[in-house]
Amino acid sequence: MDFGLPPLSTEKLPDFTDEDSCREWLAGLPLTNITLAQTRLMRQLNLLNRYPLRADERLKILELLRDPVDFVQDQCLQRYAGRPLPLNTVEQAAFDSSQALWQELVTGYLHCLQAAPGGAADASLSPHLVASLAATRALKAMSIIYLDTCQANFLTAPTFWRQLHMIFHAAEELKISQLPVEDDARHKTTAASVYIEVLLLAAAIPSELGLKQLRLVADWARRWSSRVTVLNKPSDDHRTPSLCVDLSSDQTAAFQHHLAQSDALRWLELSGLRKSIKKRLVLLAQGESPQALNLGKGCEQPACEALLKRIYQCWCKGGLKDDAVKGRLAQRGKPTCHLASGFDAIHYGLTGQVGLKQDGSIYLRNRQHEEIATFGRITTHSNEGRNGELPGFVLEEWRIVEQDATALRLERPLIPPGKPLVGEQLVAVRVHDGEGFMLGKLAWVAMSASRDALIARIKLFPGKPEGISIHGSGSGSGNVQDSRGFFLPNVDQLGETASMLIPSGWFTASRILSVEVQTKDMRQVRLDRLVERGTDFERVTFEWL
Repeated sequence: MDFGLPPLSTEKLPDFTDEDSCREWLAGLPLTNITLAQTRLMRQLNLLNRYPLRADERLKILELLRDPVDFVQDQCLQRYAGRPLPLNTVEQAAFDSSQALWQELVTGYLHCLQAAPGGAADASLSPHLVASLAATRALKAMSIIYLDTCQANFLTAPTFWRQLHMIFHAAEELKISQLPVEDDARHKTTAASVYIEVLLLAAAIPSELGLKQLRLVADWARRWSSRVTVLNKPSDDHRTPSLCVDLSSDQTAAFQHHLAQSDALRWLELSGLRKSIKKRLVLLAQGESPQALNLGKGCEQPACEALLKRIYQCWCKGGLKDDAVKGRLAQRGKPTCHLASGFDAIHYGLTGQVGLKQDGSIYLRNRQHEEIATFGRITTHSNEGRNGELPGFVLEEWRIVEQDATALRLERPLIPPGKPLVGEQLVAVRVHDGEGFMLGKLAWVAMSASRDALIARIKLFPGKPEGISIHGSGSGSGNVQDSRGFFLPNVDQLGETASMLIPSGWFTASRILSVEVQTKDMRQVRLDRLVERGTDFERVTFEWL
């Protein structure tokens, strides 16, 4: 086995080289200062990974370090998980440091795995136990690297998959992939189960999941991975397609057909998982609670059932059928588009007006309200943009990767910088110059594996949008609220009724709002139903009064 590990030398000694000195060093670790603790752990692991030790002795030290590493990393996770992209300097540094520390832990366990076949001097740890524990722990750290990468909305580099497959293949060769060891919850797990857990999470297309959904699916993958078996050939159960993985590749598992036979190919037998999820879906439909079905404390209906149906398709029915983006490139001109985000910029893109006129209009900016309260008058003035640009806003140029009538897949380099974006955000897109903007929801946004570009998928709303101004009394407070908003008309061909896009938190059933459209007509509407919610908007149906 050759994992490309750093060479060993006694030139630089770590602060500890056995269990006792490691415990003494950990007693002085400043866990109240997360950044400092993380730096010290990384430094000592780096030195330890270059210092020659017996496999069993190294393994004992790493087992002592696992809990403090978990604690520090969990605290650091809050600095970058679910943040808008691209990450700022502080967030990016936190992400990079966390990834580096996990990788140092992986390297330590791989030293143990690589040396384990040679035997262990301590009779209490057999070579098989050292190897199975080291392989399982290395794969567990890799699973956390992958989950954290997904939580930061980064795509995974091919080198990750190559290393993951190599570790599992080594466990297979040593015949220890099915040997049980104690995991974090003091339950038994195996190297194979942890490996399957990562492949299942990847098959769920984590870039399209919100942070809460992602963590829930990761928990399902961990708990249900024991229901999946790794086979050397496709399953005989044709009702359940098998996920196939090439252990010699740098790709994750996928549903493949008609592959040439290879010793490196493995198939995940998913029939047991299919039956388990199907049973839960039936019980949910009958009114059983998610908690009674052990689906997680934070899992609530109807969102839980919808997510489980999606995962059932991803894991047990051949994957999601992407009926939104079929890979058709733009047919006219250069395949680029312009994108605006934020209510103010989108409203200007649709109406060409920076702010509503002071001629009896009901709308005033929040900043203008503050100026009236402070100075008794409006002190700022808006300037119209030139050459179609949005004054005070960035109109970003993105490359169209894929496109059809309902969705776009876009990409742009990080230079020049643009406005930070987050999944489920409202955006406006103009595909061709001279044409109007379309409204859409940012289904997901991710950093490329090369870290030099953003990739996004936009779900377009049907109908030609119209910018409006909305005015209403604050919910329960009596305060006046004013904002920009957007109107989407009926689209009979798609069965879409007229709807409005209003700021997040504005919707209350039967709430009355005053609406001013570009014709300067002011009418009242009664809000009816919440169609969908994003990070900064709510799409609602309504009736005119």
